[in-house]
Amino acid sequence: IGLFPRSSYRWAFTLPIILVTVALLNNTPPILQLNELMRENSFINQMFRSPFTKFAIPYALFSSYFFCVGLGFLALKVKKIHMQYVVISMGLFFVIMQGFPAFTAQYISKEMKVEIPNEYHQLFTHFETVDKIKRIALLPDYTHWGWYYQDWGYNGSGFMWYGIEQPIISRNFDMWSTPSESYFWEAKEALEKEDATAYNNVLKKYEVDYVILDESAAPVITSMKAIQYDRLKKVITQNKALKLEKKWGFLSIYRVLKEEQSKNFVSYSSVLPNVGPKIDATSKDTAYAQQGTYKTDTTQPFDTYFPFLDFTTQTQLQDKDWEIHESNGGFQIIRRLDFNPKNYQLSTQSGEFNPNLYINGVPVAFSMPYSVALQDKSVLISFPKVLLNEFDLTSEKPDYCWSKNGTLTSTVNKADVTISAKNGATGCVSYDLETIDQRYGYLAAITNKNTQGQRLFFYVIDQTKSQPYVEDRLTSDNQYYILGNRYTQGVGYSFSFQANSLKTVPSVNTLNRLAIYIIPYDTIKDISLIHKNTTPIVSRSVPGNAQKINYYTYKVEAPKNASLRTLSLSQSYDPGWKAYDMKSVNVFSQLFPFISGEEITKHELVNNWKNGWDISKTKGETIIIMFVPQYLQYAGFALTGILFIAVAVRLIKK
Repeated sequence: IGLFPRSSYRWAFTLPIILVTVALLNNTPPILQLNELMRENSFINQMFRSPFTKFAIPYALFSSYFFCVGLGFLALKVKKIHMQYVVISMGLFFVIMQGFPAFTAQYISKEMKVEIPNEYHQLFTHFETVDKIKRIALLPDYTHWGWYYQDWGYNGSGFMWYGIEQPIISRNFDMWSTPSESYFWEAKEALEKEDATAYNNVLKKYEVDYVILDESAAPVITSMKAIQYDRLKKVITQNKALKLEKKWGFLSIYRVLKEEQSKNFVSYSSVLPNVGPKIDATSKDTAYAQQGTYKTDTTQPFDTYFPFLDFTTQTQLQDKDWEIHESNGGFQIIRRLDFNPKNYQLSTQSGEFNPNLYINGVPVAFSMPYSVALQDKSVLISFPKVLLNEFDLTSEKPDYCWSKNGTLTSTVNKADVTISAKNGATGCVSYDLETIDQRYGYLAAITNKNTQGQRLFFYVIDQTKSQPYVEDRLTSDNQYYILGNRYTQGVGYSFSFQANSLKTVPSVNTLNRLAIYIIPYDTIKDISLIHKNTTPIVSRSVPGNAQKINYYTYKVEAPKNASLRTLSLSQSYDPGWKAYDMKSVNVFSQLFPFISGEEITKHELVNNWKNGWDISKTKGETIIIMFVPQYLQYAGFALTGILFIAVAVRLIKK
């Protein structure tokens, strides 16, 4: 009713409330069909994955306005004043009745309310006494979906950071910063290999001070083998770099024993080796393991270059510069270079890979010659095909993954299988390789064809720990997935495909080939190019004399030692972080260093994840580091204040 009477904001609010209403009716035909069609676009699907949280607040604003207009319109239709009060009172009564659960603490479902065990309160109290500038890692951190179950009833995206002020590394946060994602994959691989040295390198690289082990965590979708607390605790308890500090029932705190690398996340370093390439993510940072702290400056020649540093498919790498090519006789993996390699020499030469596999309980020795060649603008590694298994795709019949909604059919044509799903059906088919040895690296080659709807979703399940190793939707007709060297005593993988349909969009996919080959994974990861004119650089890092003013500002004393040429900030690399050389610092210059200071323009990427600046030419005694985009929030506050003042002035004038 409120949409029809004339009102001050009638036309300004009408189109927005229509759009918001449509968005909130996305499960109601015919808007349902339009919604599902739009969600075929992955960008839109991600943007509006939870429409209620995006549209509920503007809906509340617009509907409240039109409700009041409509109620006033009805009241004015009644000529007697006391009846007008009755109409308005009834309207308000119904609003209160509809919203009554909100006044009785029922905004949260009873199923979601759980009592937090006392162990967590003890944990929170303990960290109130710990330096707030200490970084914490959580274990187990086993799923890249960032969703957790606790055996005492919790189900959600995590909660410890609401009780602990210290910064916590979590899978939930690295979606906002690509350089941070590597921590998850590096830590996951090191722990699954039970490699304490590799795990210590991860803790050192990301400057972790404490590790919290929560033994109440339960797997999201798999068995308890997915976590394997006994193996995890063995890596931790036998690790000399970790010391048990406190324990309350299922919660344990381990302190990382290390030489202090930074103070308040800031450190100085001597000349750092320039190591390439710049990468988005990796499951094993060979560069850090071999070189220690390094920088990546693409404007200068690299001292060392690891062409396959990001050789992984566990996470989708959009900008990878390596490719896999298959021929009848073998595979070639090519890394494109954006520099001329004539001044570099290979540190890994051609050789032979000799794995000792057990297949069906029988030891099988392979001899795989491989060659590494440095070509014009590329590095090429070649090796023959050593086929472990090519699955008979017709041996397994696709079935419903969970509920039997919709229609699922399959058609066999010679060695191919076509899976058709309609009306919201989801079909699964799985192929097992139970005796494959996880100590070595493998290549899964998939040939498929998408005829309609979404492509197949692909899983590689680690049968030893009953957890996914790869979870990804196929994107092309010929696709390859890399399985790195893993658990030394692990055995078995299963390879699963999932066909998803929507209620209005069926999916039709043909699976043509699934073959597993052995590859010299570690050899590929360790290949490096060393500049012929470079002498080995051993960098030295010391804590910076720094004060953390707030979450986005650091005040750093410039080092007196001229050999300390790099200033590092252990926060995820972002162009928004700026450093300013300050001659003097007062309240104004600290708030606005970009006005009174000189920007240090040489902003460098350190260890492929954190910020660094070349301070060799600074002249002042103080450096201010600031996350400049923070001022956009201040600008928003200022505009809000101006808006309220403008409205108040207008009301006073009227």
